[in-house]
Amino acid sequence: MLLLVQTGHGRSNSIASLESFRNMRTSCRRTESSYGWIFETWLTAMDSRLPFSLTTDEGKGIAAAVAKVFPQCFHRLCRWRILSRCKKRLTDARTRFPGLHEELKRCVNGCDTAVIFDMLWGSILDKYGLRDDNWLQSLYEIRHKWVPAYLTSFFFAELSLTHRVETVSKFYRNNFSSRVSLNTFISRFDQYIDGLYASEAQKDITSFSPEQFLKTDMVLEKQARSIYTRAAFETFQLELVEAMQHYAVKVQDGSYMKYYVERNGDPPTRHTVFYNVAEKKAWCECCRFAFSAILCRHVLSVFLLAGVIMLPEPCITKRWTKKAKSGPELIGLNVGNGSSSPDSVASRYNDLVRDAIKCAEKGTVSAGAFRVAKEVLRKAFMDIRGHGEKLCKDALRSASSR
Repeated sequence: MLLLVQTGHGRSNSIASLESFRNMRTSCRRTESSYGWIFETWLTAMDSRLPFSLTTDEGKGIAAAVAKVFPQCFHRLCRWRILSRCKKRLTDARTRFPGLHEELKRCVNGCDTAVIFDMLWGSILDKYGLRDDNWLQSLYEIRHKWVPAYLTSFFFAELSLTHRVETVSKFYRNNFSSRVSLNTFISRFDQYIDGLYASEAQKDITSFSPEQFLKTDMVLEKQARSIYTRAAFETFQLELVEAMQHYAVKVQDGSYMKYYVERNGDPPTRHTVFYNVAEKKAWCECCRFAFSAILCRHVLSVFLLAGVIMLPEPCITKRWTKKAKSGPELIGLNVGNGSSSPDSVASRYNDLVRDAIKCAEKGTVSAGAFRVAKEVLRKAFMDIRGHGEKLCKDALRSASSR
């Protein structure tokens, strides 16, 4: 049995095609010609529209068929299947070191650069004495085919590296066996597909709900909520909140301005971002936008510093928008209550944030500059609080005189 699964704009998976090898002997099921026939049949059904990328299980037959039928498609191996095999392949090591599997998962899913992955992978092997393990060595040799840190330049419609959407695997495990007749399986499969379509339609409706909670008063977040599906917005929101914990410094002017972005002044977390104001395009070395089509925290941190209050059109990919299945999406903002007004609370808030970031940028270059910045901010805060207290007193005096 071969299932072809596609990812929708709400992050849910749906079955694009199902083919059975029931007339083939077991030893012949996974040949290049078998997979090739399936892929060519599916391609015909899709009007010869090639996929951008493809994720499959390991196997020489399927790899050869993908290269032949989809020569321009980038092919990666399913890391979830690889990680699940660790439990069987490393049984002895897991018995002695219960935390090994979780450390491997964090290493694979948590590293956003190849350099950091290589360093952490090596430290895990040294920690548990697994340098001579042939299977782990073979996985490392093909890391460019399954480790996210090596795949950031290719789009895989994957919003989260740590969240696995399981729709088909569980159904397949529970229903496809020698104890279930083919007619029964087909009947259950049809019901399951109908359920998936209904679920996807419900998620489309939910995506238009205005109930999503905002964590900031930024126009950027309000705009994203109005444009993205619920799942995509939640991912964007996480990156935006993280961006506020990062510190961006401009290190080079020019058509493409260069920035260094770190989290709380931690050099190992530094990323380089290039931003072209004229073209409204930004590029980060973590390549998250290329991988998932959602802006990363590093680019958003630069936007906050540069005073960008609206997502530029080149930074919005249609597939994650609420209008992905219809006509062109609205790039503009429609958040109501006049929040885009220059004198709105959101506008004033964003102006103050930009000024505070500039103050922090200049105030950390030396100990003397730091003391000056702290004193200026302290005085400013006292003045603001005094102004607020005066307004309260004036309001009370006015009320008592009536």
